[in-house]
Amino acid sequence: MFSPHPAVAAPSEPTEIVITQNGESGGSDSNLMLTFEVGDNDPATLKAELEKALQNQQPDQPVSVAATPQDISCLSSTRWWDDNGVYTYQHACGSSTCPWGFKISPTVQAIITSNVAETGMAWTRNGANRPRQAPHNVGKNYQFHGTYNPCQDWDTITYNDHFSFRVNVGGHTGNGVLNIAGNLRNIR
Repeated sequence: MFSPHPAVAAPSEPTEIVITQNGESGGSDSNLMLTFEVGDNDPATLKAELEKALQNQQPDQPVSVAATPQDISCLSSTRWWDDNGVYTYQHACGSSTCPWGFKISPTVQAIITSNVAETGMAWTRNGANRPRQAPHNVGKNYQFHGTYNPCQDWDTITYNDHFSFRVNVGGHTGNGVLNIAGNLRNIR
């Protein structure tokens, strides 16, 4: 029998809560995304508890790479930090390589309960894709590092890397993903 008013399904309750924390500092941007199963908890109450535990006031938005590269003088090494970690970059005048490093912040380390799985740094040199660097599965306080090679004066380097791990915030366990990205140009 035809019904002129089909039944409308009731909206379903969310099964997970996602919280993000974004950072931007010069030539390096980061985005921390934490996902928690709702389980038997009230979704709104759980999200409020988690945000309070994290003191998270950041809007939900993905990490992005600036369209205009950050100019990096070859006369000094550079360091950017935000709530998620510290990214370092070095380029000496006339050099053919650029070492980089990333360390997860102590605040984020405090909620990590597992090893950190890094996908390996993906990068481009002057718009051309370069081979992905080595992945790691290491402790949360590891100094991630690598070298952009080749990397010379006047080169533009874009990069992104992803780190995943388990977290515990206020007794609630979940998954964390930390992304870093940037756009740098070596100048003399």
